[in-house]
Amino acid sequence: MIKKICLWHIFVMLLNITSLPLYSGDIYSLWAGVSHTEGKGIGYSRGYTTLEAFFMPSKFTCHSFYPFLNIRGHGFDNLKLALNAGIGLRYVSKHSWIYGCNLFYDNRQGSHRGFDQVGNPFQQIGVGLEALGPCWDFRLNLYLPFGKKVWHFSQTTFNDNLGITPIIKHKKQSTMRGADAEWGANLRQCKWGQYLEVKTYFAIGPYYLDQEKGSGRWGGKGRFTSYINEYFFLEIRGSYDHVTNAIMQGRVGVNIPFYPLSSVKSQSCHYDHCFYDKISQPVQRVDIMPLHTTR
Repeated sequence: MIKKICLWHIFVMLLNITSLPLYSGDIYSLWAGVSHTEGKGIGYSRGYTTLEAFFMPSKFTCHSFYPFLNIRGHGFDNLKLALNAGIGLRYVSKHSWIYGCNLFYDNRQGSHRGFDQVGNPFQQIGVGLEALGPCWDFRLNLYLPFGKKVWHFSQTTFNDNLGITPIIKHKKQSTMRGADAEWGANLRQCKWGQYLEVKTYFAIGPYYLDQEKGSGRWGGKGRFTSYINEYFFLEIRGSYDHVTNAIMQGRVGVNIPFYPLSSVKSQSCHYDHCFYDKISQPVQRVDIMPLHTTR
């Protein structure tokens, strides 16, 4: 609760620095979304459902900074939880490029220890940079765990073949430092009739993970996303490294705008609708902390 309050205070301070008062009558961009990711990922073995909210001022002017707040809550299929809470700044350049930086706090429950005991808590700080252009996007993220990074615990299972004999398994779960980079491109925009519009996006890049006590590993990942009428999206993700091997995931979701950005008018700058989609998009990063589990 304390961390959430601190993030909100920092966000309000950023609004004051950029001379954008909260209650001046300006229009603000606010949207919420829900999505589901199916399949295991890097450092986790189950799919999860996400609730997300994004908030930023949307009365745009040339050469200005725009603070934003991005919060995501995740519920895994096995009832474990995770959280991302981040703030950031995006700068609008005169060449229609958007430059941004962000700071996130990530929290994730580890493996449940059996019976009514919840999973061990893991925490990290994420720092990101982004450059969003009319055709190309570039992103760089760094993930730094803090607090207790290694948990030793026991799990009890039962073997029916031995007369319901309890078996105690001793395990260790630890965080991993990491970094990733991404290059993305808008592929195509198509319209079928009056009511159906589809935009496609492709991104690819490397990632690096370093265990607390062990060798690091390099890998590569990519994603292909189709946006349908701006509100719905379908995404396919893939990754590979020598530990997790090849992984494929599917993601589907919907974003609900509370203030349609298409109705927002910029001051002294003439931007198209794609610009508003760019500047108000969520931060692209790894949402789920990767954990390394051994016996």
